[in-house]
Amino acid sequence: MNFIEKFFFFNNNRSLATFRHILFWLFFSIGTGVYYTTARIEWVYSISLDILSVIAVYVNFLVLMPNFFYKKELIKYIALLFLLLFFISCLRTILLYSISDFVGFSPIPSGKVHLIFLSDFSCLGPIVLVTMLIKTTRNWYWDQVRLKELEKNNLNAELSFLKSQINPHFLFNILNSIYVLHQTNSATAGHIILKLSDMLRYQLYDCTSDTTVLSAEIEYIKNYLEIQQMRMNHKLELNFVQAGDPTGIVIAPFVFLPFIENAFKHGAEKSVDNAKIKIEFKIEKGEIFLSVINSKPLLKKISTLPTKMTGGIGLQNVIRRLDLIFPNRYELQILDKDLEYCVFLHLKVR
Repeated sequence: MNFIEKFFFFNNNRSLATFRHILFWLFFSIGTGVYYTTARIEWVYSISLDILSVIAVYVNFLVLMPNFFYKKELIKYIALLFLLLFFISCLRTILLYSISDFVGFSPIPSGKVHLIFLSDFSCLGPIVLVTMLIKTTRNWYWDQVRLKELEKNNLNAELSFLKSQINPHFLFNILNSIYVLHQTNSATAGHIILKLSDMLRYQLYDCTSDTTVLSAEIEYIKNYLEIQQMRMNHKLELNFVQAGDPTGIVIAPFVFLPFIENAFKHGAEKSVDNAKIKIEFKIEKGEIFLSVINSKPLLKKISTLPTKMTGGIGLQNVIRRLDLIFPNRYELQILDKDLEYCVFLHLKVR
């Protein structure tokens, strides 16, 4: 927003608005005065036009527009606006004709009265329409500002709600994992608790805003994977690959984790033999490519798996967040193959 927009034309400050109106009418009066002086027409014509123009404009602003124009009663508005201009033009013509002898300017010939009326009507009409256009433009501008602010507030509220759902969902999964491991290997469970402490610190202190650095997010995911690797031990063949430099890239927190969580929840955790999960991050030129491929549990019928995966709280939320944060800047492909489930996510972050 430039200086004129911010501090003058579109500013809603009451004192500045009053100054803006005074300045408009000052320039208007100077313009009419110069015109009538150049045309060698008496000053009373200019003054009377100025006064009646002010009356016409503010009757339109304060009475006609709020009661008819804004309420979409356009036929009534146009009819009443026409009557207003007609009445003011008649009033000015009658006054000028009546007082010409008293104020010392040339009287209006009786045969020219209708010309004065038509001249007044043709002047007042454009004045009212121009000022109306200015006012409706300002109103439209501020309606757009309020609409964007409302959308922003709603978006922030929705993102906060979705984020608040993701965090407890993740914490529930991890605590459940610790509980299971504690019954078999308390030493490993203690190490997991330390890792979980780092992860919770990241959630509580490093992710208080809407964005986080990608390097920290990837480190968070690595901690999660280490916890799962220690818990599942021989049951899991985990392959994590990172290509590219994440330095300087900012991302919304917890965008990637639900896809990885689902690879464990609906794949590895349901397998009775070795499960395979391959996770790959590729970062290049402001774009992030994530692939998550997990084997399906062989002893389970997979016909219901896609429904469960797409119906999980975490995955539903992350897709909604992608729609809100990266509109038209992401591609998500989910493939349900015979022996594996694949997720491919492409984000354009710059």
